Amino acid sequence: MIDVILFHSSSEAMWASRVLKKNKIEHKLISVPRHLGSDCGYCVSLSKTDSPNAMEFIRTEKVPFDRLEQNVTI
Repeated sequence: MIDVILFHSSSEAMWASRVLKKNKIEHKLISVPRHLGSDCGYCVSLSKTDSPNAMEFIRTEKVPFDRLEQNVTI
């Protein structure tokens, strides 16, 4: 199981991905799993252990996001 961060737009998802890459947080930019639904077609997937740090960096950089979904099966 993984955690995913959902966004309102693809530009926000790509912005978050750049922030996480800059801070060396392992992640993937993937299509939003159908069962989660979202305004945006992309989300960031990451391990549960990286989630707290990832969310801290995203908030610090003021990247807008919809929500964090935990324990997601893809």
